[in-house]
Amino acid sequence: MSAPHRVRSTEPETVAQGFVAYCEELSNPTWRSRGLRCPKCESKRFVKCGMSQWGQRFLCNKCSRNFLEQTGHHTEPEKPIAGSTISSIGTTVLRVLVSGWDGPVVTKPRMNEADQAAALNFLGGLDLGRLLQAEAALAQGFITLGVPNPNQKTYRYQLRQMVDWLREQGWLPLGDVMPPKTLGGQPVGTFKDRYRHRVEGRTRRGPQSSSKQRPKPAYALRGDEISETLRAELATYRQFRRHLRPSSFEKMERELLQLLGWRHRFEGEPLECLTLAQLIPLIPMKPHYEQIAETGDLEEICCVEALLEQQQDLERNARQAAQHLDAMLNRYFEFQADCVATQHSLAQVMTNLAEFIYRDEMERFGLDRRTCTQLPIIKKLKDIQASRARLKRAKSSGKTSEQRSVPWRTVFQVLKAQQQKADEPYAYFVQVINGKEYRGRNKRPKTAIARDLQTFLMLLFFVALPPDRVQGIEALELGKSLIQGTFESGAFVPLERMADPKAAAWYIRLKANRYKTGATYGESWGLVPNVPLGQGRCFYDYLARWITEDRLVFEPDHDVLFVKTQNRLNQVRVGDPITRAAIQSYVKGAFSVYATMPIPPQTLRSMFVTYLNQVGASEAELEAAAAAMHHGRATQRAHYDRQDKLSKMQPILTLHQQLVTGQSAQCNAAETALPLTAGGWVDYRCLSDSQLRQLIQQLKRSPKETLAD
Repeated sequence: MSAPHRVRSTEPETVAQGFVAYCEELSNPTWRSRGLRCPKCESKRFVKCGMSQWGQRFLCNKCSRNFLEQTGHHTEPEKPIAGSTISSIGTTVLRVLVSGWDGPVVTKPRMNEADQAAALNFLGGLDLGRLLQAEAALAQGFITLGVPNPNQKTYRYQLRQMVDWLREQGWLPLGDVMPPKTLGGQPVGTFKDRYRHRVEGRTRRGPQSSSKQRPKPAYALRGDEISETLRAELATYRQFRRHLRPSSFEKMERELLQLLGWRHRFEGEPLECLTLAQLIPLIPMKPHYEQIAETGDLEEICCVEALLEQQQDLERNARQAAQHLDAMLNRYFEFQADCVATQHSLAQVMTNLAEFIYRDEMERFGLDRRTCTQLPIIKKLKDIQASRARLKRAKSSGKTSEQRSVPWRTVFQVLKAQQQKADEPYAYFVQVINGKEYRGRNKRPKTAIARDLQTFLMLLFFVALPPDRVQGIEALELGKSLIQGTFESGAFVPLERMADPKAAAWYIRLKANRYKTGATYGESWGLVPNVPLGQGRCFYDYLARWITEDRLVFEPDHDVLFVKTQNRLNQVRVGDPITRAAIQSYVKGAFSVYATMPIPPQTLRSMFVTYLNQVGASEAELEAAAAAMHHGRATQRAHYDRQDKLSKMQPILTLHQQLVTGQSAQCNAAETALPLTAGGWVDYRCLSDSQLRQLIQQLKRSPKETLAD
């Protein structure tokens, strides 16, 4: 289908004008297709913005940068739009969409010029805003024309492309203009717009993760969308929560910006109205008596009536605000679908925010975190948090701890398999030629070997030592948190000051701000044991090989021990410092391959503590393990010991069996003891039947057997 002639004004008002404008965009070469990009953000989403004496001027839709063609960023030209694309969008709009809107129905294989003119005439009477309901009309058109399922996906894609372009031009409102694509009930965008719960996060490609978390569209507020009021509120909130680690507050801030971004993009809330006070309104518990006194010289009874009336109004407003907040969070939870853990985390973040908003009221009435449920909004948020916690437990209760983990001996098998892969310089293959199998091998790339060695070292840090949190492994930095030396008289001596450098050992030194419980336990020191790993090699040999050889393959410009090994859409380059998500991905990937179960590092901590209890570790050993894992014995028992009830009861069952067996033996010995006279001879008159039979059996035995007894 050829592109229709130009029949639109500067800003289209009807569906027909918008369709014609889009066809012109596809058929004519544009500045974007010629390889021009914004010089600031390198976006290709820009529009012409007048002429100047130096040439064409453009306005970037992403960062609002004004630039000229000469100052723009030039890349390789894009491939021209194929004619089949123009024909496909024409079929989508003029045939399927028009029939879904009860317009002229064309059933013949091809549309002639008269059919196209009739369809354009029909679309000329429809307002451009009707495209907001285009998805439903398209589905109705599929039913009317009997479009097969394989073709429906193409038509939906073409319609979304046209609507997205109209939105970029500013002719359709921003936000969820059309019902987004869904993946298992979850809305998803294009690959470049996908990321999981991040503000400026990185995109994620490839199949779904083993945790079944599906990507979300980029709906969080960006930095340039945050108003000055919201920015000031966040700064005040950060000061209020200054006891938190920066990473913890950044996580809370990300979740709040996601909620505010959802309010803007999916609920239509203006940017200037997006504030923390708008999320949780401040409603006093009781009226201020000073305000009542300022109303005038009223009688005492009038003052009491005014106080009661204001008290009732405040209580009613507080209940309504709590109900509105509950309804809003339920809509947001429905948008997040099955992310129960994220919902529970958000409920906790909102509870903390409510305590910040109501801090003056809590101080006014002497409330604390335990008694603040007298405030209706905080009570509602705590109820939501408790309900999401129950859902979270119910979701995880379908599997026992054995089904979510593997025996600790399997961890050593995975470690051994990963070690063999890191040591293997060749990749073997089998090729069939003329019915015969030929075996061969290719030399593996250095990057592949280095990537496998990094995975092996990560597993070693979780297995050779009591498993630490992912944050502790992420913080390993040569010369700072991972250092060589020895301890002499309680003082650390670095490698360069040692008399015998060959006797140096590796130590992990984590400052209080580099791990989760640092505020409680302070600076932490831990010895990296040089465990033997077979074939005459040990932990330190692999660590030295990684630092001096394989790590340099990725050309890092920092001292962090582990590095990124793959590029991610020009946002993460090879050699950048490792992240927690990447560490989890490496560990889970190794267990998926060699243990058929994606075990995250957090589960390794539970598996280790459970194993210690199963083998009967002493109280001192369990106390030492808790100290090495940076938590207390109470936390160890409550959160990391995953023994089943039978295993926990086994020690007392064994002890009880021993007691019963010993008591029975004493009773049997008392019954079979022969009565003696004062002279030490057997008193045959007092023998019972069992004792008499025992005496007869002893007399029948030979003297040698008796002496042996």
